[in-house]
Amino acid sequence: MSKTRKRHSLLCRVEKLLIFLGILALAWLLIFAYLGFFKRDIKFVDTESNSSINLFGNNNKQEDAPKEATVPIGVMIENSVAARPFQKGLSSAKIVYEAPTEAGISRFLAVFPSDSEMPKIGPIRSVRPYYIDWIAEYGGALAHVGGSDEALRKLAQMNRDEMVIDLDQFKFGNSFWRENIGRTALEHTMFSDGNALRSLVTVQAEPKKVTTTTPKSSRFRLRNKTAPGESAHEVNIQFGFPAYAVRYSYDAATNRYLRFQAGAPHIDQNNGEQIAPKVIIVQRVRAWPLADGKSRIGMQTVGSGNATVFMDGHAIAARWEKSAQTERTNFFDDAGNKIEISTYPAWIEVVPDYNSVEYFARLSS
Repeated sequence: MSKTRKRHSLLCRVEKLLIFLGILALAWLLIFAYLGFFKRDIKFVDTESNSSINLFGNNNKQEDAPKEATVPIGVMIENSVAARPFQKGLSSAKIVYEAPTEAGISRFLAVFPSDSEMPKIGPIRSVRPYYIDWIAEYGGALAHVGGSDEALRKLAQMNRDEMVIDLDQFKFGNSFWRENIGRTALEHTMFSDGNALRSLVTVQAEPKKVTTTTPKSSRFRLRNKTAPGESAHEVNIQFGFPAYAVRYSYDAATNRYLRFQAGAPHIDQNNGEQIAPKVIIVQRVRAWPLADGKSRIGMQTVGSGNATVFMDGHAIAARWEKSAQTERTNFFDDAGNKIEISTYPAWIEVVPDYNSVEYFARLSS
């Protein structure tokens, strides 16, 4: 064999070796990139230095926390007329936000503490931007099935900034499932439960270091400084169409407010019981139509406005304040005292200022 052929053969071998080593290096880089992206540290910063009891997590400031996801989970629950016969899990949530999405149709954000019972819940639907601001108050995770373009952009950014953990069914389909509900349209059939969602949270965020209370305290209680307010046994809220009219009727025997929709009792299909929160907060906000051709609205979440707190059969005139996107919404009475609520469940009805709210006391027989 000539020297030229020997040299060519040697070069071919070297070239093949370099290609092999390059492929091997690329494979290792992809593995490290994968682990670095999906197993990120998550830190929660609580600006409240005087938190005493934390409903949604550990109260103790610590340098090294257990590698368990101890964050609340919010779930977007549908409230269309077609979905109501299949609604499950709302009565188990500690806090529920109700707000309109488009065309006067309301939707729920049900918030579950990290250590509370979380049964099957659904039907799960898409998210809008303002719901993200509310779950961000708790430093929580948000389970949903897609969302508006604006909401998805916002959620992606807040997920990167470790303000909210994004649990989108389109990304994590194995943690959700569709149920066979006769001839019901497909969009009304998505469900999940606490086991699936909490396992997903643990995978998506392995907290290795918690700088302060995790997450922000959500303790409320009615301070003695706050007057009990006038009697209020019936509360009526109009979101637009009669099918989405809400009524609460105070039951003194249980100290709860029985919830009705479109004149019918609102039933949780998990237990067959009527939903009956102990506290209702009506939060009045500015809202405006969006030019998206889909009848969606924008809604105020930061700033201040009027509110009414219903508890123990009484109404307390109040104001709400929220200083920033991830800060807590606080409520104050007319004297400036902070209204705190220690009893649950609490339902927060976020009502645009152009919709009507009325309440009254029953006449004694």
